[in-house]
Amino acid sequence: MNFTTNPGDKGRTNTLAQKNISKGSDIIECQGQIDELSAQIANLRLKILQSKKKNSLISNTPDFLLWLLKINFIIGTEVSNISDVGSLKKLTKEHLETLTKESLTLEKSFDLPKSFILTATTLLSSECNLVRTKTRSVERTFTRLKDRNEDFKLENILIYLNDLGTYFFLLSRKLEDSEFFTINTIELKTL
Repeated sequence: MNFTTNPGDKGRTNTLAQKNISKGSDIIECQGQIDELSAQIANLRLKILQSKKKNSLISNTPDFLLWLLKINFIIGTEVSNISDVGSLKKLTKEHLETLTKESLTLEKSFDLPKSFILTATTLLSSECNLVRTKTRSVERTFTRLKDRNEDFKLENILIYLNDLGTYFFLLSRKLEDSEFFTINTIELKTL
């Protein structure tokens, strides 16, 4: 494979299903967003591996984050193959169930405060918040693709991205060791 081709220099590229499309297309934007999200997840994974956190829920997290990277790769190929050329792996209900199960395990492991969480209290939770906000950005990008192309079958991807944002919210809270920086509605009125 040759990576130094000239079509990219002219703002054009190929997907699995389409040739010579604009790098500004919705599909390429979705692929780029998933790629950015994967880079942030990989970065978070490495920081967790290098941290001193040893509790069992956190020690299993790098393996789960690696699984998420594989799922993101599946999503990237699914979007690249939006015309459904061939029989590539797709995001399934089983994938969604695995993500939901992991989120439920996290949610049961601590109590959330009753107030709004204003900010992260550890570097790892802050890093995780960045991944969560990127996930929400990717979700909005995929929603725009779906809105503009109603024939695209992105339902499982949209469910995954929504649930993934929830997972990273919960993981961020877990990484705070139950030390939350909160604000309530009464405090907001006095600001």
